[in-house]
Amino acid sequence: MNVNQGQALLLLVDDAPASLRILEQILVDHYRLKLTTSATSAIRLASQRNDPPDLILLDLHMPGMDGIAVLARLRQDDQTQDIPVIMVTAETSDTLESEGIDLGADDYVTKPVIPHVLLARIRTILRRKAAESALRKSEEQFRTLFETMTQGVVYHDASGRIMQVNQAAMRILGLTAACAQATHPLIPQGRYIHRDGTPFTVEAHPTALALATGKPVKEVLMGVCRSETSRPVWLQVSAIPRFEHETEQPSGIFTTFTDVTAQVTLEQEQSMFMRMLNHEVRTPLAIIDSHCQLLSMEYPGETNTGRTVATMRVATTRVSELFDRCLMQDQMATMSRSNFAPVDLGALIALTAQDMQRGTNDHLLVIRIDHLPEHFSGDAALLRIMLSNLLDNAVRYSPEGGVIELMAQANAPGRVVIEVRDEGIGIPSSEQEAIFERYYRTHQVNDAVGVGLGLYIVRNIARLHRGDVTCMSVLGEGSVFRITLSY
Repeated sequence: MNVNQGQALLLLVDDAPASLRILEQILVDHYRLKLTTSATSAIRLASQRNDPPDLILLDLHMPGMDGIAVLARLRQDDQTQDIPVIMVTAETSDTLESEGIDLGADDYVTKPVIPHVLLARIRTILRRKAAESALRKSEEQFRTLFETMTQGVVYHDASGRIMQVNQAAMRILGLTAACAQATHPLIPQGRYIHRDGTPFTVEAHPTALALATGKPVKEVLMGVCRSETSRPVWLQVSAIPRFEHETEQPSGIFTTFTDVTAQVTLEQEQSMFMRMLNHEVRTPLAIIDSHCQLLSMEYPGETNTGRTVATMRVATTRVSELFDRCLMQDQMATMSRSNFAPVDLGALIALTAQDMQRGTNDHLLVIRIDHLPEHFSGDAALLRIMLSNLLDNAVRYSPEGGVIELMAQANAPGRVVIEVRDEGIGIPSSEQEAIFERYYRTHQVNDAVGVGLGLYIVRNIARLHRGDVTCMSVLGEGSVFRITLSY
């Protein structure tokens, strides 16, 4: 519906030509007009699919079919039932007015018509109808999106009862709408498991957490077993609370999920292959390394043979580290704070840095540790892996003779900041977030050994310790990796 002046079309219906001329004079400068003195003609004009009226001014008293009968016909027709109608009459009968309103008239004016009052009422009705039309269109678009999107969506009310389920959700979960709404108020039927096979409790379900906390719960991996013998369908689930009237408690929860079964299955197959390969390769690697150690005792490092042996040991170490990183990603899913214990963070950082310095003669490591907390709880093994990955990258991509700085301090109550700064090749600004994704490698390092897991592991370990890692870098000048940890 168009409410702009000069564009909205009004249909004027009155059996008295003089009355029509008065209405026409009032409205002609503001709207497009169609006029008729016939009730049957009014119904026909209102029913036109091409350029139907946006509003009808309908005289109450007409010979044959009066305004009440015309209004009744209009409201019975799907094509015309939503067209707003203003009844016009010379009478002031409350009975006639209420009858017209009961049949669906939008307003009622009496003759003689007061021009500015009539114009104001028309504007108000057109604006209201335009808003209603826009709302209906928006709801239709939302409904179409809701029903056609490939992502599953379940809407729960404040009690957790399932109110709406889209087609994708029913397909993914193997449910009908009636079945979904008849199952548990929070979780549709089936067995829900974590990646390691342990069951999800109702309290741990993203929907339950969002209802209890009023906070979004995002991207939780969940396996759904439709029966005791079926393989799980793996879903990435998010639950977003909805609030009304600035209340603290959510009025509902939108739970969305994407089927990631193919991705999880591929990762499981890759993991199985890596474990098998690791088992087959570790033994010959250990044999090679032990023979290299024996050879290094016989041939000093300054001889050609000694340098070759040292190179072989470095190569075996690299291969071993590569397997460690590939296997480490499997542990990401099962990492928890249950292994946390008191950690001397300063000593751990210093020891990790010393190990790195012993492994390179081509770089200078500068360490600054200042005011670290006396009591820090964490997983010492994982923290060492996190720091080693960052320092290893700094060594690998820095020029010979480059300075690598390692700084650690408690810069705010309850927060530790660790920075690793290098003078390396730098990272493009467009990739400084993507480098933390699994298997991602920048185009500058495609020739270097690695599979793109180091920084992914760093971020996961940092987040396990209620922190995160960010990158600031300038091409050709170096990078700064900043870790924040909470305690």
